[in-house]
Amino acid sequence: MELMQTNLNDMLEKEEQLSYIFLIDVIYQIAKGMFYLHDMHIAHCELKPQNILVNVIKTKIMNKIVQHAFVKVIDFRISKIEVGSNPKTTKNKFPYGTVAYMAPEVLKSKFETITMCPFEADVYSFAMVCSKILSKKDPFDGVYGMKEILERIEKDERPNLLSNCDDLIELIQECWRLNPLDQPKFANICERLNLLKKKFLIGIEAANAPYFGVSNKKCYQITRFQQIHNRLPLVDLPEEEIFGRTQYSSQIRKLCANKVKVLYLIGMGGIGKTTIAKAILNDVKDIYNASCFVECIESSSDSYTTYCNILEQFKVKEKPMDVKKAHKMLKAFLIQNKTILVFDNVKDQSQIEDVVPMDDILASNGSTLIATTRNSKAIKHCGKKVCEINIKELDEETSTKLFITHSCGQENLPNELVEVGKEIVRACNGLPLSLRVMGAFLRDKKRLRCWE
Repeated sequence: MELMQTNLNDMLEKEEQLSYIFLIDVIYQIAKGMFYLHDMHIAHCELKPQNILVNVIKTKIMNKIVQHAFVKVIDFRISKIEVGSNPKTTKNKFPYGTVAYMAPEVLKSKFETITMCPFEADVYSFAMVCSKILSKKDPFDGVYGMKEILERIEKDERPNLLSNCDDLIELIQECWRLNPLDQPKFANICERLNLLKKKFLIGIEAANAPYFGVSNKKCYQITRFQQIHNRLPLVDLPEEEIFGRTQYSSQIRKLCANKVKVLYLIGMGGIGKTTIAKAILNDVKDIYNASCFVECIESSSDSYTTYCNILEQFKVKEKPMDVKKAHKMLKAFLIQNKTILVFDNVKDQSQIEDVVPMDDILASNGSTLIATTRNSKAIKHCGKKVCEINIKELDEETSTKLFITHSCGQENLPNELVEVGKEIVRACNGLPLSLRVMGAFLRDKKRLRCWE
């Protein structure tokens, strides 16, 4: 590994002026590193700012100094390989690292070897690292006792997040949920951060972007730069969420405009159902009063958490006391508001019905439910107002474009990589997820032998 300048903790303490886009990119690179580790079946177990190395590069663009970073995740001395294996405990019989960044399920197991939720524990630690990046303060700053920190976590206390970007706040809050099964995976985290990066780069979220330690004058200069950028010819950025899927996007938007009640997106894993659903959710928000995205889990026993998640996304301030009250509140909201709900990765109709009965959707005030599933047999038909769309594999031309976009960011592969690139594309069988992962994995590898 190349020599790195500093670690994340020291960088945050030293640098006074950090743009929001710069910090989003740092967070994204950390998530990419963790995604790779988890894909290799390795849980880090001690993710914290001191274990993240950073090189900060400054370049001059339009007479302005712009910073970007190269990020590396290090220190695998207590990492855990393969789910279910036991890491070796340290001298104090504790197998994980720094208390402020530990997941609650790890804190509860102080004198036990950890066999459950190692990957989810990394997701929680990632959220705490994000809070450090945004606030420059350690989580639960000033609280050092393990027992006291655990008590605060279980009371639903979390660090304050200094950001007015709703998408980022929502993502971090999902990552530090108390129930590990309700937390997103790093693949999903990377997708959402990548989309957020692109939104900032093309100006969608720039108006609301805070700048940490940046003067009003510099804020004006950045805004001015954005105004100049907006007058330039726009480059058609192939968003990974809708790459090669415009036919589905226009079809679904038309269905929503025509007040479709229930829509199922059906296709194999990695085909792009989730990314299409998320892109559509953003695309049709103007048609609805409220929206939510629910990631279904194997067990539907904790319906109260799902209720609270939906009501929170609907911006309902009151928190229900129990499942009965939550159901009543959600039903009332659906009657009074035109909403769009997305249930992702549905394996059984009960995962929807236990929370939002189809009768409530069909009787609602113009609401729409979109569900993604791999198995059409897992869902039931509810009448004429139900539509199904089967998501197909990408064709070879679109697959090649998607792979090239993620592997080298250019229109064409270098001549020496064209043939092996074609073989990789064919091996991915038109699955967008496989193409993105393979492209991202090979992006920094320019030698033919690495691709082979």
